[in-house]
Amino acid sequence: MATVLVITVDRDARAMEARAQNYVPEGCATVQLGPDQQGASTVQPVLSAVETALPEARSTVIEAWVQDPGPEATAVPVFGIPEGRVCPAYVGQGRQLTERQFAEDRRCGTDWGTWVRQVAVGGADELAALVRAEPSDAALTALASGGVVALDEMLVENGSIDLQIWDYEAENYPDTGSDPDTSEYLPAVVETPPGGFGVRYPAIISPETAARIGYPVEPVDVLIDVDGGITAVQESTLNRALVTVDGVWLWVVRSSQGDDYARQIMYGVLAAVLLVAGLSTALALGLARADARRDDFTLAALGASPRLAPSAAAWQAAIIVAVSLGVGVASGIVLGWVEHHGNVGATFSPPWLMLGAALIAVPVMVGALAWLFTRAPQAVHYRLAA
Repeated sequence: MATVLVITVDRDARAMEARAQNYVPEGCATVQLGPDQQGASTVQPVLSAVETALPEARSTVIEAWVQDPGPEATAVPVFGIPEGRVCPAYVGQGRQLTERQFAEDRRCGTDWGTWVRQVAVGGADELAALVRAEPSDAALTALASGGVVALDEMLVENGSIDLQIWDYEAENYPDTGSDPDTSEYLPAVVETPPGGFGVRYPAIISPETAARIGYPVEPVDVLIDVDGGITAVQESTLNRALVTVDGVWLWVVRSSQGDDYARQIMYGVLAAVLLVAGLSTALALGLARADARRDDFTLAALGASPRLAPSAAAWQAAIIVAVSLGVGVASGIVLGWVEHHGNVGATFSPPWLMLGAALIAVPVMVGALAWLFTRAPQAVHYRLAA
């Protein structure tokens, strides 16, 4: 049961880690302004609602390229991702990855595929709001000189980003495998957010650069920052204030409480299982050693080493635990495989390293404890009367 629990919780945690993406630090908030062409009309109502609900908050409006250009657009820009940095799941027919592989592959940290169009447009204030830090001089220089500030290094290769222009009216799309109508490499600087969170907009360009490219820009998000983070009460107050604004969505980043509870339950069950296993092993070992006590005295009287009894106890304990643990883990893997494929239908990927470490570490630890707590018998000599 413990093995099944470990496999299940590890699978779920890996799946959440692979798919979850926090775009702002914990305690900060994002107000998404709704579908394309609606953001411009909702910016001021959102800012007014935030000002009313949280007067101490700092709000920054983020503009970006329009995400839905429509089938009649003739010059749609995207940033191409270098071929070697595309997640294998998104290349060609795609390769199926386990949750563990998806979570551990740096290239699969986003769902961009082979290109991105989520490009923010702004200056120093917007860049500072996106990275939650003071921009570097190199980033400010790149913006001012018509370059790109990449918030994710996966977009940049050899100090530049590939700007591709596609003609949707001619049915030339990025996902068709054809070549773009035009391609231009823009100088790029990487400015990674120091907080370790992901980015909703992996790159930002200046309004002047956006005007030169000639693609429409619209407000898309309002980033809200409060010293010390937004509390649950403040979140509720802000939600009530935003009820009057149609088509917006408030997202406050919180830690994954559900995942924490699942792990706590897992650790509690594991502790109980280890306690029962430890008591059972101690009982079995105690009976075995009590039965062998007479033999220990006999061997000691014949001159056997004092370390023989502790060594025998250690080996007995290690073998008992190793056999029971091996049977339990094997049974748990089979049950976990059945449960996984019966409900998820994805590639089975148990935590082999954790299970292997348990198979080795637990018998060694139990054997060492048995060796420490087993006393060597003292030889008893009898003197016969003449």
